[in-house]
Amino acid sequence: MQDPTGIVLNDISKRDDFNFLLTEGTVEKSFQDLYKKTILTKILCLKEIKEIALFWNLYLGRHYEIIKDRLVQVGISNPSDQLVIEIKKRLQSQYARESKKRSFSAQIDRDVFEKYIKKRGVQLRCEICGYHFREQDLSPQRLAIAEDYNFSFAYFINENRLNDQYKPFDDGSGEQKLLKLEIDHEVPVAFLGSYDPENLLILCYFCNRGKYHFTYPAEALPSFLNYTIASEFDRNNDPAYLMTTVVSALRIANGICMATKVSNMEDELTVIKDKRKTGEIGPWRFIVVSYKYLQSIAC
Repeated sequence: MQDPTGIVLNDISKRDDFNFLLTEGTVEKSFQDLYKKTILTKILCLKEIKEIALFWNLYLGRHYEIIKDRLVQVGISNPSDQLVIEIKKRLQSQYARESKKRSFSAQIDRDVFEKYIKKRGVQLRCEICGYHFREQDLSPQRLAIAEDYNFSFAYFINENRLNDQYKPFDDGSGEQKLLKLEIDHEVPVAFLGSYDPENLLILCYFCNRGKYHFTYPAEALPSFLNYTIASEFDRNNDPAYLMTTVVSALRIANGICMATKVSNMEDELTVIKDKRKTGEIGPWRFIVVSYKYLQSIAC
């Protein structure tokens, strides 16, 4: 049987191997409609075709020629006008949907940055741990918006973070992914949380992944209790448990250093083990402190 991408849409009914399905007009039409959708889906999933939608606005009226050339490139030797026009229509709709989503996303980002700067100032920090973002921690779109608000960025990662056993800055990929800026719902969409700026937080990747789907820190309690029956090795070597435990401790402290009362708006916070308490069950075993405090006691 010939590969569907090699079949011109208006030639489908001529295929001998499907003649037994084409005895009645209703069967013929429903089959052709289904087969057309199958062909179009396969074509639209090809990398060479998907790329056209990404750069749609750059082709300046040459879309028909571009699509026809790409169809020939992927092996359809003589694409019909009907096929090219149908592909063009689908790609144009896809581009419009993506443009609308990007526009919506950009407006949300702008509203969140505006709320942040009014409440917290120009230093762009994670709203849980206080990590001071660098320019490379933002996507190009968010960086452009942040620059409009004249945010202040860090030049380097705090040297204490580089050796922090509880708040790693890299997940092993070498891309420093745990430092990336993300915008997160305080109350998740799954729990009927809205896109209102008041329900959105600027977080680093580490804190966003460690926040879990809870509004209050104690809501993660079952996950910590589950780990009490796990071995110490399993607990200490599970990144998800580490993130959840540290972030819960930071949230319980309301973003304040327990030793100096410095907030996460002034310095980055982390945790240290409370030597007065034993065991490794959860966030109540940690003391939240700032990196400045750690430097002062190290001297």
